[in-house]
Amino acid sequence: MTALVLPFLLAQPAGVVPQAAVAPDVVWLSDTARLTLTVEGPAPLRVELPERPELLLDASSRLAWRIYQPSPPAVAPLDGGRERWTQTYRLAPFLPGKEVPLGFDPIKVRAGGDAVAQDVAFPAVKAEVKTTATTPTLEGVEVRGIEELPPVPPPPPEPVGWKLAAALGTVFAVGVVVGLVRRRWAKPPAPPPAVRAWAELDRAAGQPPGPAVERVAAALRDYAARRFGVPAPQLTTAELAAAPWPDGTPPDSVDAIADVLAACDRAKFAPDSPTANAAADLIARARDWITAAEARAAP
Repeated sequence: MTALVLPFLLAQPAGVVPQAAVAPDVVWLSDTARLTLTVEGPAPLRVELPERPELLLDASSRLAWRIYQPSPPAVAPLDGGRERWTQTYRLAPFLPGKEVPLGFDPIKVRAGGDAVAQDVAFPAVKAEVKTTATTPTLEGVEVRGIEELPPVPPPPPEPVGWKLAAALGTVFAVGVVVGLVRRRWAKPPAPPPAVRAWAELDRAAGQPPGPAVERVAAALRDYAARRFGVPAPQLTTAELAAAPWPDGTPPDSVDAIADVLAACDRAKFAPDSPTANAAADLIARARDWITAAEARAAP
């Protein structure tokens, strides 16, 4: 699908044609899309971009979209002494809506050997952003013991003698029983986050593809929350990618977990159920990410 192209906001230099497209143009709030920017013009064609990708967007679009992960630009020759410059980015929506606009600030372009760069504006595009209906949860992991017995009330005052001795013996016996029960049913200590996540991925491997994909996403979000303090179970995939992570977390690692969760979202909401091979691939990618994260976080 190709996004709707709106009229240009600025007059373009002669012979220079900028274009912008979003695919797909219907995006889940928890998913990502691909933005493709192209400029055609007389050769040689030189495009000057801002230092940070977000500076490509205008002020209002920065509140609705996150732009990141640019690909290396490519320049291809065209007929008639012209060239086409192309670069792609990853887009993550922040806000839902039927027509979420995506506008751009002007960039500098040198075409046909011009000594002075000229302002060029990409046309604005629109995309529909849908929200997910449910948030995956981690089921069957929490281990709960029985409720602790209430403390034994002290015995009432008794006359000195055999009755007092009997009461003390009863209290002692009850205390021993209560102690044994507490030791038998005491809640075991919680396993480390990585052990907990790996066990959940093992359970996913033995389930049908659909439930397995949901369990992979839940295990990754639970691990990120317990290991790094990121409230992943309450965030969409796009919000998780944009959330603050602990100092020293590589951006590539954040992008990697976002990619796995986005693939889980696509499998969950796709018209057809995911295949067994797709579920196995997501389980393997989740294991690799957790293993790499543990290696970096180890003292």
